[in-house]
This record gives sequence, C-alpha cells and structure tokens, in this order.
Amino acid sequence: GAEVLEVRRDDGPITKVTGALHSAVPRGHRLVTDDDLAKQPGWAAGLVAPLDDGADVVAYGLWPKARIMWGYLGYGWREGVVDPGEVLRFYGRVSDVCWGQDDLVMTAFVQWKGLRVETVEVASATQFNKPVEVAAGIAHEQDALSDHPDKCRVADRCRAAILEEWGVTFPAWRLQGC
Repeated sequence: GAEVLEVRRDDGPITKVTGALHSAVPRGHRLVTDDDLAKQPGWAAGLVAPLDDGADVVAYGLWPKARIMWGYLGYGWREGVVDPGEVLRFYGRVSDVCWGQDDLVMTAFVQWKGLRVETVEVASATQFNKPVEVAAGIAHEQDALSDHPDKCRVADRCRAAILEEWGVTFPAWRLQGC
C-alpha cells in the first residue's frame, strides 16, 4: 500500500522532494510528484515495481534513455538511497539561481550521486495525470515557470550554476516553449 503525506515544512518548489525525505514514515520507497496534478490508478505501482526489483531511482519519462526527473510525471527512489541533508546541501548551493527548477536540480543530483535511474516510458503525460480543479473551477497544470517571461534564461542559468558549483552535466532538455 501507499501512504500520502501532508508536508508542513516549506522548502520552496523542492518541498515535494524534501518532504518525502523528512517524512515520519520509517520504512519504504519514496515517490514524488507535483501537487497540482491528480494521478490515475496504477501510477504508484508503475514506480514501485522497478524499485522492488533493485533500481536506485525510477522515473516516468517520455524519452526512456534521458533519465530526467520530471515532477509532473513522477519519480521515486529505493529506501535509504537518498539522504535528505545531502539533497538540501546540493540544492542550497544553487537555490538562489535554481529556485523553481527542482526537476533540473534532482536530475543533476542523481547524476552527481551516480545513482542508477530506470526510466519507465509513458506515451504521454495524460497516461497518469489528470488535472485537479482549483479555485474558480480552473484546472492548474503549470509549473512555477510556465508563464515566466525569462523561463528559458532561468533554466539555462540554473544548469550553468549546477555545472559551476557541482561539476555536473546531465541530460539536456528545454522547458516547453524555449
């Protein structure tokens, strides 16, 4: 079974990761997703199976060889593989440039750690995502930078900061619209 956790500590957009790491659940794999999309049945099972088979990290992806940690699709890690303090230190050293870029940060982090990422291919984002109705009946499906006029430059600056601070290159992808 799975347990959904409410996270009270706010570390910005990376809270979806740090919340799972700091959870009081004593044992088990950690699964992460954006909080603005409800998941279709089968979402968790598709991530848990590879972790049960020994994968360090698993991520849903549109391109299986890319090993990208997309929060809107979902990802997870095997129990004990990721240390909360390590993630916060990694993020903390680039947070001024990478705020709102948690998918880039986590993709870089798993590369830096040398963790084995297994990508479970999905045909489209709608395979497991369904919009959640929010205030005024508007479905919120966008990330923090979707409408930001400089989103492409922000992502590029984050990638450069991670390279400079941590020496990490990682699979390249551009934000939608860049």
